[in-house]
Amino acid sequence: MKKFIGMLIVLAVVFIAVVVVGAKFYAEPELKNLIESKGSEILGSPVTVGSVKIEFWPPIYISVQGLSFELGSNQAKKALTTSVLIPVLRISSDLKSLIPLRLAVSVGVDKPHIRINLPKDAAVDQVQPTPVKTEASGKPSVLPFAVNLLVQEAGIELVRGSDSIELTKFNLSSEVLSLVEPIKITAQSEINVNWPPLIFNVPMNLVTNLEVTEDNCKVSMSQLNLGGLVVTFQGSAGFKTEDQKWEFHLDVPNLKSLPSISSFLPEGQWAGKLLSNVNIYRQKDQDWKANGDFKAQSILANLNYKKTDRSATGNFAADADLIFTYDKTVSFSNIRLAAQLSELNLAYSNLFAKPNGVPLSFAIEANEANQILDIKKADFVLARFSASVLGTINSVKGQPSNLKISVPRNSLSGFEKFFPSLSEMPLKGFLELQASVNGDLQNPESLNLSINPLVLENVSGKVHWKSADQSLSIDGPVDVNAKAVIVAIGQNLASANIDAQADLTNLAIEAGQNFKKKSNQILKLKVKAKQKSNSIEISQSVVTTPAGNILLKGNVREPQSPKVNINVKALQIDLRQLSILGPILAQWKLGGLAHLDFNLAGNYDFKKGIQESLLSLNGSAGADIPEFSYHSAAATQAANESETSPEKAPPQAILPDWPIVKSLGLAMDLKLGKLAFNDLNVSGIKWQGKIAQGILTGNGQIQEIFGGKVDIAKSRISLTDVAPSTEISTQIQNLDLAKALTWATPQWKDLVRGLATGTAEMNIAHPSRKDFVEKTSVKGNLKIANGYLSTLPFDQFINKKLATIPMVGNKASVNTKGTAMNMDSIFDFSVGQLKLKSLHLLTPEKNELQASGWVKTDKTMDLRGQVFLADAPVQGSVREANSDSTGRLVLPVHFSGGVFSPELGITDETIKQIMIKTANLEADKAKSRAKNEIQKQIDLQKNKLQDEAKQHLKGILGQ
Repeated sequence: MKKFIGMLIVLAVVFIAVVVVGAKFYAEPELKNLIESKGSEILGSPVTVGSVKIEFWPPIYISVQGLSFELGSNQAKKALTTSVLIPVLRISSDLKSLIPLRLAVSVGVDKPHIRINLPKDAAVDQVQPTPVKTEASGKPSVLPFAVNLLVQEAGIELVRGSDSIELTKFNLSSEVLSLVEPIKITAQSEINVNWPPLIFNVPMNLVTNLEVTEDNCKVSMSQLNLGGLVVTFQGSAGFKTEDQKWEFHLDVPNLKSLPSISSFLPEGQWAGKLLSNVNIYRQKDQDWKANGDFKAQSILANLNYKKTDRSATGNFAADADLIFTYDKTVSFSNIRLAAQLSELNLAYSNLFAKPNGVPLSFAIEANEANQILDIKKADFVLARFSASVLGTINSVKGQPSNLKISVPRNSLSGFEKFFPSLSEMPLKGFLELQASVNGDLQNPESLNLSINPLVLENVSGKVHWKSADQSLSIDGPVDVNAKAVIVAIGQNLASANIDAQADLTNLAIEAGQNFKKKSNQILKLKVKAKQKSNSIEISQSVVTTPAGNILLKGNVREPQSPKVNINVKALQIDLRQLSILGPILAQWKLGGLAHLDFNLAGNYDFKKGIQESLLSLNGSAGADIPEFSYHSAAATQAANESETSPEKAPPQAILPDWPIVKSLGLAMDLKLGKLAFNDLNVSGIKWQGKIAQGILTGNGQIQEIFGGKVDIAKSRISLTDVAPSTEISTQIQNLDLAKALTWATPQWKDLVRGLATGTAEMNIAHPSRKDFVEKTSVKGNLKIANGYLSTLPFDQFINKKLATIPMVGNKASVNTKGTAMNMDSIFDFSVGQLKLKSLHLLTPEKNELQASGWVKTDKTMDLRGQVFLADAPVQGSVREANSDSTGRLVLPVHFSGGVFSPELGITDETIKQIMIKTANLEADKAKSRAKNEIQKQIDLQKNKLQDEAKQHLKGILGQ
């Protein structure tokens, strides 16, 4: 504000300079530049001016339009900032006196707007203006002119987040004759306060007398009127010493006389006296301090307060008295507050309603010193019900508090009329509570708690309640019996004994699609626990539901930082009954039985919660389900989504990465007679596995799927990874490929037929990965019996290629009986490519293909090998030279191109090799014939010689 006044004085001085020096030295553009430069220099931030207009004929007149500037830095997020916009600033003058020469300068400001932004997380006094050092002259200054200031229809906003104080249609007038003469200021405005808990809108009038010297500023005989609530004040602020002292006084003899009382208090007729005195002061280089008192005496009201979800009508009486001080922190003393609400009709939503005439009162007497609130008395009464609190509350961290809470044995009979949700049935039973709390309230682990006892005896009633969003409803009678005695000293449990039963069988509970229990479905709770050797031993604790009983047993040590060891067991859970309780499960048509038995152990940290507490969960769970059926239209829709669909949400881990998950050890078994999942039908599912350290492993089998059987030797997947890979080792037997393809990829349903048997080792990447195919690998072997490949017109290929071989030509006419065959292969799929290490196809007619090669995901292929034809129409030397031991024609082949339109290649080199083999055979045959003829001649000569020798020998012997 001082800078703003300084800005106005600068403008007045500039105006005098214009008058004295003359228009020829200060034309309108030069004056505009002068205001912007000097204003920016004084304020330390840019000042802008739209235009300036000057009139030199009496009365001398200057009009400045579009003046705006800011105070504070927008970059300093914790700093206070102020923005000012003045659409029109008018300055004019007249001669006030000739001797001495004095001018009267009038400054008019039309519809200015000032917005002050307070930081949310910093106090206002963090931002202090840079002090301007001035030399003291010791003499008062007398201006050679008088200044009249007139502000019309200003708007001033003080804003902090969603909180605000706004002055609208603010008008101010003042006359400054000199800096030693009092300045009288008057102002009127509408003030709108939305700064909880203060919310009101009232007219404001301000009258103040301001006296300014070079040393200080004094305010006297000042009055602020807020809708008839008058606050008088006075004080002073030293410019050099920086000392400040302000006094405020409020005295309302009778609230009834206030014309705008409904702006401050709930609607109704009010009477009584308000009195308050507040002193605020500060010395140089010290913090602000304050003290004061507040009294509300004989407050009476006839209320007529009605809102959508709450109302208060009738008579009300109260008295309040307190004294406070502020020195860095607020302290209260002599706190006395009493209120009598018996003659009020009160209602809050559908939770509470009290008719006129039912006793209701509360009274508090307390003192505060050194941040310790000493509660001497705190009593609450509703009808016959009473409660009291005594003790001390210490707000200093590390210092102890001591509170005693007492609710004597009270009958609950008739209390249903105060709680609409219980009003349909008489409330019965008794309530009692005696408790004490000792220790540092800011450190729960240090508290000593004693509850001795908490009693709910034969409490019964009917609840009829719905949440505001209609997501939860409770309707029906309940019966409760409970008694608890608990004493905890520090972190050590001294004693405890809890025995509680609740029968909710006739209670209907509905929580959307997650849980729905009808009346007459059994639901009972029974908890029995006692302290033993510094721990709470839980025994005979049962939750009885329509689906079965859940048993709890174990212990909890050191309740302030619990060390738990709890066993939860359900030997037989009826899944059909569970589906009735959970409508979201009903669509699965579950039946059969389930069981669970797990142990929860470790340290629970209240500050960290279950997400970070060092807990472990170990046990077993399983189910035996005759039939499971699930049909989802969403599955079909998802399968048909186009690539242009909106991006899916990023993948989430199946289980969170919490300590309890990392230490999870859960054995599981599942038996499922029949599974109907959309149009997939499977039977005879058995699976066993476990979760350990967030990893699921297991093995199992499917007795019938697509006409065959599947055995899963092992499987592994991390449940805590965002996009985990799945490892599976499996064996299939007699799987009908036509059925499998019809279900999985209908567009390929006629591609392959046959019964598949084989093994596979798979590492399947998460489907969300962009490199899904590259990171997925499969290897194994596969045999197909009675197979059929519709994309391989084998006879056509072979006949076409045989016709290109010399000595065969168009005589070739192979009939392989189609492509019915048995297939045997060893394969390895990785990096998007299927490598066929061995591919063996054999038809019933002994036609055979032996090949190896690859097939890529882009449906291209390259296979090389040999084809064996049992009935090839090739005879003679060609057939004889190119056949195997069984007489089948052997031809080298090369399949390439697309999977759905492959090309069979027989190269010139292949034909050359065939012809070479044939020629070699012919040559060998010729050599064999020549050799045989020579041998024949030799044998003839040999025989002839032998005959001649015989004859000669006979002649010698004389025979």
